[in-house]
Amino acid sequence: MLFKANVGITNGEKKNDCDGIRSFIIVTSLQCQINSKHFYKVNKTKLMKKIEAIIRSSKFDDVKDALAAIHVDFFTFMEVKGFGKQKGEQVVYRGAVYDVGYIARMKLDIYSKDDDCEEIVNIIMDSAKTGEIGDGKVIVTDISEMWSVRLGTKNESAL
Repeated sequence: MLFKANVGITNGEKKNDCDGIRSFIIVTSLQCQINSKHFYKVNKTKLMKKIEAIIRSSKFDDVKDALAAIHVDFFTFMEVKGFGKQKGEQVVYRGAVYDVGYIARMKLDIYSKDDDCEEIVNIIMDSAKTGEIGDGKVIVTDISEMWSVRLGTKNESAL
């Protein structure tokens, strides 16, 4: 598809393109190429995914081993606290019941190719599930660009 364009929109700001120089503008997940005749062609870029998983601390090793089995070699994790339907944990110490208030969980951040996302999510869901309230959540979001700091590579080659 070809469209005439003399104004590009980037992140809600208008930018005039009247210098006749070839330039590129990224608009959300669509890549628009503007040439010297002010025509552009819309090409979908291949997206990557960010998978965030909040799981029980007791299931972390199971999830880590399952991800290693499908060659997910890199992810970040952190200890987080929160509460939900399960509410806070109660601890019994010397016969007295104490309400801890927050539940300790592990949060994993995994970056993957679009094609690998569903398999990774299924592995996390299967290995983290206990069948009880409080098993956790998995959130998937689109990533439009990623850069490797050391190599300077971009997008999928930065993974």
